[in-house]
Amino acid sequence: FPSAHPSHNPTKMTTNSSHPFDLSDAYLFGLSLSSYRDYHLGPDASSYFENETAIAAIAIFFFRATVHGQEWTLWRYSCALALGVLAYMKQPYEVITAVELFSYVVSYVCQSQRRASTDTGSEARKQINAKTLLFQMLQLALGAAVSLGFSHLMVTGLLVKGLTLMTPKPIVQLLYYLFPIAEMQRVYDVAAKFANPLVLSKQLSHLLFVTFHIQVGMGFLGIEFLRREQHRRNQLVRMDVEVSPSEEAANGDADAPPSSTPDESSKEQTQSRKLKVRLQRSRRFQQGAAPFILFTAFPYMMQIIIYGGINKYAALCLQHDLHRTVRLNELFNHDNHLIATATETATSPEGYASSMDVALSTAYDIFNRKLFSLPKVLLLPNVMAKQPWLVVQVVPFIFLSDLVKDSAVAFVTRKIESLQKQIKELSSIRGKVEAFDMKNAELLQRSGKSSTAFTQRRWESLTVQIQARQVVSDLLTRSKMFFAFMQRNFVFGALIDCALANLLAIGKITSADTFVFSRAVEDAVDMFLTRSRAEAELGRMATEHDKLDELDDIWTRSKNRILLPCHVDPIEHKTMIFRNLHYTRGTATVRAD
Repeated sequence: FPSAHPSHNPTKMTTNSSHPFDLSDAYLFGLSLSSYRDYHLGPDASSYFENETAIAAIAIFFFRATVHGQEWTLWRYSCALALGVLAYMKQPYEVITAVELFSYVVSYVCQSQRRASTDTGSEARKQINAKTLLFQMLQLALGAAVSLGFSHLMVTGLLVKGLTLMTPKPIVQLLYYLFPIAEMQRVYDVAAKFANPLVLSKQLSHLLFVTFHIQVGMGFLGIEFLRREQHRRNQLVRMDVEVSPSEEAANGDADAPPSSTPDESSKEQTQSRKLKVRLQRSRRFQQGAAPFILFTAFPYMMQIIIYGGINKYAALCLQHDLHRTVRLNELFNHDNHLIATATETATSPEGYASSMDVALSTAYDIFNRKLFSLPKVLLLPNVMAKQPWLVVQVVPFIFLSDLVKDSAVAFVTRKIESLQKQIKELSSIRGKVEAFDMKNAELLQRSGKSSTAFTQRRWESLTVQIQARQVVSDLLTRSKMFFAFMQRNFVFGALIDCALANLLAIGKITSADTFVFSRAVEDAVDMFLTRSRAEAELGRMATEHDKLDELDDIWTRSKNRILLPCHVDPIEHKTMIFRNLHYTRGTATVRAD
């Protein structure tokens, strides 16, 4: 986490639950979902948004209750409740994370003791309990120390700094090549130019805390759901499997009417028994549909909707806050920002605020997807370690096909982003030209027909330029989408099926795991090729970064603006004295010596 959560201080103004705006219609099921933050709250505030503490408590409760091994249900939910209370009471993230890690240590020690007791007799069990009690206490003490130390290193950022220093430079360069680390850092740097860095760091800490616990928890839920769904689909496929002799014998038709010949009778009885078996399979499959919908699909759907919505709300709070920072707070924070934005650029404050929205949401969505796929990716190392030849034979072709696709897509994406940037600039110019000409329509009419014709030609020129670029951009986008779809489903998917066929043949996975491991391989490749896969998103994000850097330069120059010296008349204090004033606007000129 970028920084530790500050502890609760009741003597300070720490929330912004009240605001001067009427938000009576912005309620969902009676809950206020405002993303408003008091701009005057500084780094000393313990929370910035209305529902911040409740969201943190719900996120860690969900994670601890979902991600578990063979734990007692009461222990699991007790730990989840205790962690939720700590988060709601605004305890430091270092403490919360340490308690969370220690709860898993206690579960591991208890499970180890339970397995040892099960494998031994009663007499030996007493001896083992007497001998290992001290050892277990030492394990718990060591686990508590390690949990607190690891949490401190992670929350303060020392863990990342240490790993960066110890990692060889070629590996660091490889990581920067595979993952958009530099782009993510630039998102933070651009946002810090407009927002208070300390406040921004604490807001990102909260968002990271919520996102990690919700997305990883939903990832583990997704694994179990995919297995159950694949098991149900396998039952449907088995409907067409040949009927076994034992099933035919169990469904023999003793009351069948005699046939004209023995051969015909035997054939009819065989077909009748096979039909009965298939009908029984069909009824069992149909009867299992309702329980699957009610007890598997519906709960999973509700959890994804509710917890995913909570995560999205936490992200929107930060996104809206930065939007207001660019569009309102910093714009009016200095007298020269507004006039500089109006005179030195064709982009409106709304356009710059939208650029901040796109940059932040793009970076967050990439990070969000990787956390959701992380539990499935973690299933692969154990399987791949037992089959190293599979990694050598299949995986290189999977990566090679994806790299070829990404190279083609990257070239097209750069062209599309360049065209989109030109379209936005021309559209902004056209909007201002049209607004100015509409405002002065009467003057154009009085200026004669040539003025109207000139205005028409100018409007037409801008429109034609925009439409020409739009045609090329739309065609390139359509071609890129079809190419990516065909490669993903019929080239990339076929290579993954080859790897799954090998794992099924040697018994490393079952048929119910095929969908899970197929998604796991896809997510693993997607994670290692994040930069190339997200070429379009990163290109769009870079475009928005350039616009925000331009705005920051404009505002920086405006603060150094040379102003006209003036002073108050010493005799008549109501009079302002200006000397050597020269002012022009349009055709009007004013000079005062």
